[in-house]
Amino acid sequence: PKNIVSSKCKLCIFNIKVLNGAVGESVTFSTRVPTSGSIRYKDRTIGLVVNKQSDTDSNEKFKNRLSWSSEFFTLSDLRSDDSGVYSLNVFGTFSQIVFLYFVVSDKVSTPRVTNLSQYSPESDLCLLQCSVRNVRGLNLSWFRGNILLNKTSSSNISSINTTLNLPLEIQQIDKDIFSCEASNPVSKQSITVNFTKLCPHKLGMRVFYIF
Repeated sequence: PKNIVSSKCKLCIFNIKVLNGAVGESVTFSTRVPTSGSIRYKDRTIGLVVNKQSDTDSNEKFKNRLSWSSEFFTLSDLRSDDSGVYSLNVFGTFSQIVFLYFVVSDKVSTPRVTNLSQYSPESDLCLLQCSVRNVRGLNLSWFRGNILLNKTSSSNISSINTTLNLPLEIQQIDKDIFSCEASNPVSKQSITVNFTKLCPHKLGMRVFYIF
């Protein structure tokens, strides 16, 4: 976002912010536009306010979703393709331009834990795998109580809607509480592991990690 400031305005205050939103929800942009101003998306004006009279239906993509009320612009029914660079332009004696890098993500689903171990009465190992549907900005983590044991993340947007997996191998399970957590900037879900059900033939208390 640092490269997008390119205005000839001599009496402007520039701000650059990062904002996150969830698919299907609404966001109210925090920059006040009290009398006159505009909101732009990818260098196209999508909303305009002149002397407290607004026009927010000029762009088909945002029609019936963008509004201006009580000095603030609001975008509702968010979609993933709403992500991008926005600018809020406040007109006046000292104009203000706020650039927003807005990221819209799906909320994470509840992760699922499965036992990948092959049963053997001689083995005291239990191999668990935590899985969750991949979404933008996803982090998947194993915890022992409040201690982070292992973590992976998805940085490839093209892999969205696939599955992200994170294994954990445990030997001689103790009585501590283990959990798997999926999170991104707009949501968080976790599941507590019931070892009695997942690894009924395992006993004890040592933990090993697979990276």
